[in-house]
This record gives sequence, C-alpha cells and structure tokens, in this order.
Amino acid sequence: RQSRWAGLARPPPGAESFLDVQRRTVAVFQRLAVERAGQTLVVIAHGHVCRVLLLSLLDGYSMASWETLGLIANLALTELVHTGQTWQALRINELPDEVRQINGDG
Repeated sequence: RQSRWAGLARPPPGAESFLDVQRRTVAVFQRLAVERAGQTLVVIAHGHVCRVLLLSLLDGYSMASWETLGLIANLALTELVHTGQTWQALRINELPDEVRQINGDG
C-alpha cells in the first residue's frame, strides 16, 4: 500500500507536502532545541506535524515509515531526548489515563 505522502511534489490541493512540512518544522524544532539546550521543551502541534518531526528526527525512520508510525492521537505524549548527535524517543504517542477515560478507551 502506498502512503498518501508518496507524492512529494504533489500534495492534495491546499495542503503542504511532506517535504514542505519537514522543511518548515524541523528547522524550527532544531533551533529551539539549541536555544533551550539542557532545558525541558514542550512542543504542542498537530498530529501530522508531530509525525513528520518524528520521521525526520529519529534514526531508522523516514517518510516511507508514515504508515508504520501510524496516527498520532490528539493529546498524545511523545518524549524525545538528544543523545549527542541523534534524537531518541523515550515514549511515542502515549495517551494519559484521563484522556483515555474521556475518549471511552479506558
């Protein structure tokens, strides 16, 4: 099955391509990480933006992993740490119990 992001140069009308989102968000994320080095940084973003960031920052992932990573749920928590030259995910797409209860999943 081909991801809907497979057409890098041809996003749906009115939408950004994966590469557009990647260029816009990764640069800002990296700048903030440098400016706030040694501090906890909280980033709140739309699920698709989070997905692009994760696929762009984490080793072993790429745009081709779009379907594998799956949907990033609203209010989900993802925790990244910078380990030298790379980013490592301590948790990805975790939903707090309170959110699960509100959604009827808990």
